[in-house]
Amino acid sequence: MKCSKCGIIPKESDRYVWRCNSCKKVYKVSLKNIQGFAEKKGAGNTAPLLRCKECGVPLDDGTETIAWKCSCGNVQKGKLGDYVDVEEDVLLHSNCGSPIKKQEKMFV
Repeated sequence: MKCSKCGIIPKESDRYVWRCNSCKKVYKVSLKNIQGFAEKKGAGNTAPLLRCKECGVPLDDGTETIAWKCSCGNVQKGKLGDYVDVEEDVLLHSNCGSPIKKQEKMFV
């Protein structure tokens, strides 16, 4: 994934949010945690790894909405698979117990 406006790849210092497609609650999440979830899903894990704290719906069911705000200000939306291997120097973490914090709105 690259920014459609400036061509930069996502960085850990950029802002990311994950939206529940059911109740529309938005959660702040880090690039490391997104990549950790993507790695686990890519390894064949089909069970939900993350559920919405508000309504309990799985957030990683393949229809997830993850938005990234580039340092240039452009906002792009994607899914878990879009964030795999976007930054080679970032180590993936297997500890993804509580990676998200509730936010009030998305960027757009």
